[in-house]
Amino acid sequence: MPDNTVPSAPKPQPIDTAPKDGGWILGHVPVEPDKSWRQPWMILTWGDSGWIDANDYNEQQPVEWVPLPDPQPEPTGWAPIEGSIVLQQITGEGWTRNGEPWDAPYRWEAYIEKPDGSIDEYREIWHYVTLEQAEGRATKWQAQFNLSIIVRPLPSNVVPLKPARTLQ
Repeated sequence: MPDNTVPSAPKPQPIDTAPKDGGWILGHVPVEPDKSWRQPWMILTWGDSGWIDANDYNEQQPVEWVPLPDPQPEPTGWAPIEGSIVLQQITGEGWTRNGEPWDAPYRWEAYIEKPDGSIDEYREIWHYVTLEQAEGRATKWQAQFNLSIIVRPLPSNVVPLKPARTLQ
């Protein structure tokens, strides 16, 4: 005779026991009176700012969780942050394009560099016109992640590439 018993659902666990490894969980977020349309259980993952939902990446405050059933969604790639905040100059003064003076739209980029020297792909690279704007981003990251800031000017061996001449 076939076994027709329905497997029991996992018992919810306190949210502080949920894995914070870039995977997904089913989190219970109590419904607020002004959001009665929302479902109390939602798919969540841990990110730099806490628990975020899978739909709009909005921050959520779950109180308990259960594992998601298989098949599991792809992990997000999140990992605890480590390394340094780098402000890298990427263009300089006096650049030309097609022989004409050109003011590059972005001169600086801000990114997280891992201890091995690679760029942290999970955290976005930001581009800025001025060093002051890039420093603003770095200051926010430093307050959030407590990382050191490194400013790297344009390397002296970087020269603008001129277009090849067309020979006719």
